[in-house]
Amino acid sequence: MSIYVASSGKTTLECDMAYSNFSEGGRHYVPCIIRGPVDLGCLARSLGIIEGDCISTEIYKICREGDHLYMTIDVEKAFSLGKTPGEIAKYILIISDICSNK
Repeated sequence: MSIYVASSGKTTLECDMAYSNFSEGGRHYVPCIIRGPVDLGCLARSLGIIEGDCISTEIYKICREGDHLYMTIDVEKAFSLGKTPGEIAKYILIISDICSNK
């Protein structure tokens, strides 16, 4: 098992990078948990996404689950755009920290 853990300010991110273990609809994904006082509305606006219970693009989906955010990253889509799931996760972590309640 390969776990990616990173933090920025008040926000931490933990992703299970063993994406061959996770698939839905025939596509592999990386599951992540984002902890910290992240404002999902701010995150949506910062990413240019319509705000809702969950926010999503073709690469990732982020939903609030209790006291944290749950994110899935579509592995094949990330690779097709020349990015790794780890790069996507780090990008979301940085923006999540900016959107933390200060």
